[in-house]
Amino acid sequence: MSVTLNGANGIPLQTEGAHEILSASLAKKQQTIEGQMVLSLIESSTVPTQSNVATSPTLGSHVNIAV
Repeated sequence: MSVTLNGANGIPLQTEGAHEILSASLAKKQQTIEGQMVLSLIESSTVPTQSNVATSPTLGSHVNIAV
């Protein structure tokens, strides 16, 4: 059933409801994608990479300070 407001030239309420449902569906999909992105970012930050591992155990152990 389609109901119009203000006579024959009104906006059908059925179309407004369809747009609200479509908008809610798109928002839910967007939140799901963002959640997956956040989870993958968290997982990638906990894995040590080769750049974080020192190449030599004595690297940085000798510091020359001139006063």
